[in-house]
Formats: sequence, C-alpha cells, structure tokens
Amino acid sequence: MTKSRKRKIASVLWQDDRSGHVYLTRDWKASDSLPPLFLGYAQAPLASLSREDPMNYGKQAYYCYSKRSLQFMVSPESIPNFDPKNDKLYLAGSFNGWADAMGDADWQLKKEKIEGKTWLVKRVSRPWLSEYEERNGMLLFKFLTSRNHWIKTNSAAPSANTGASLIF
Repeated sequence: MTKSRKRKIASVLWQDDRSGHVYLTRDWKASDSLPPLFLGYAQAPLASLSREDPMNYGKQAYYCYSKRSLQFMVSPESIPNFDPKNDKLYLAGSFNGWADAMGDADWQLKKEKIEGKTWLVKRVSRPWLSEYEERNGMLLFKFLTSRNHWIKTNSAAPSANTGASLIF
C-alpha cells in the first residue's frame, strides 16, 4: 500500500466516557482482523473493538459493503425538494461519468423497505468496483435528481472524509 493510501484515524466520536466510534480514512477490508488501535501515548489497548453494523454505517455514510455489492442508500426524506413519487434519483460518481448517470436506468436508485422505512437503494457489483478502485484510487460519488439537482452527502457523515467505521 502506498503512503498516500494508508489507513489512518480520521475522527473519533465519543458516545459516553467508555464507548464511541472510530472513523478511518479508508475502509478496513481485512475480514479476519481488526486494526491495531490504542489509546494515548502509552498505547493502552481498547477493552473491545468491533466493526460497525454495515446497515447502521450505510444510513450515515450513504453506502455500505455487503458480500457481493456496494450498496448506496439514502432516505428520500433527507433530500431537499425531492418528491419520491415524481422525481428519480441517480448514483453519479467518478466511476460512471458523473452527470452521464442522469436518465440512465442502470444508475437509478430504487425504493426499498429497510427496517420498515423507505430508502432509495442502488447495488453495484463489488468485483467491478474493486477493480475500478484499484485502478483509480478512491471512489467519489454524489446523488443526482432527475431535475438535475446534485445532492451532497451529509457533511457530518463518515463518508464525507473517511471510509470506515469501528465501534469501541
């Protein structure tokens, strides 16, 4: 891994005095291990460390990994001036020519019920995206409405500046 692609801690959000979330600059994809994280200069080990549930992460970051795909997801309620009955939403990014995605059914997000709530979802093959990421580096994306409005990701979302989430 090149120096510019090393995983680093981007931010830590404390939930209380004993737990919180660690956001890394890149996804931690190793399936059999967690990153070596310590507290303070003495490098005290954390009492526990686990991966964030992918769906919980996806609700904040607008994407999450599954076994076979990268799932992009957004709540229609969070999109200003968006009418889910009449408007369409497209996934636009560095991997599909950004604005070229508008009107392309292959990049349209579809309504899906997740835990009783309606979400707009698009799944993209993980092998295809992995090959793209290896060739081009980081995946960049936004959402684009059928009325040509760009929807920024939530600036407080982990994906705005980072790519991975762990709970301690």
